[in-house]
Amino acid sequence: MGFSFFLGLLKLTYCYCLSTH
Repeated sequence: MGFSFFLGLLKLTYCYCLSTH
C-alpha cells in the first residue's frame, strides 16, 4: 500500500519535471 503510493508520487513528480522542461 505504502509502496504503491510512493510509486504514484514518484510518477507524478516525474511527469511534472517533464512538463516544466
